[in-house]
Amino acid sequence: MDTGPGVLSPGRENHGGCVEVVFAPEGRGEGPLTEDERGIFETFLDQRSSLLALALSAVQRSSVDGAPAKSGDPGEGQTLNKVYLHPILREGRLYVGFSFEDPKGDIEHGLGVLLNGERVVEVGGADTAFLLWIAERDLRES
Repeated sequence: MDTGPGVLSPGRENHGGCVEVVFAPEGRGEGPLTEDERGIFETFLDQRSSLLALALSAVQRSSVDGAPAKSGDPGEGQTLNKVYLHPILREGRLYVGFSFEDPKGDIEHGLGVLLNGERVVEVGGADTAFLLWIAERDLRES
């Protein structure tokens, strides 16, 4: 499925103009996508621009490890590493994680945002984007 160049690169090139979109690794094997997973992916593609904008805004407003977010345009200085789709829904809304490089260049300890639809669930370390238990906890608390 060709999504075209720059699917998730707002105003600049990220990784050759594209960012990898994967299913969160917990509990998922290497097999082909199921019908439900294909549906989640299609829904994500339809909503990708607004979800990315929301994730960038959340990173901009956040304060991770006591360091205030850099001021300026949302997403300024942020490089998107990967997008994680979670295999669960809440009231029909996707759980999507966005993993960003650390603004200081520390690739292993970047920033992560978990969204449920257009609601920010959590902003934290890069693992916030892909840990399924965070989405499951949010689902239980609903």
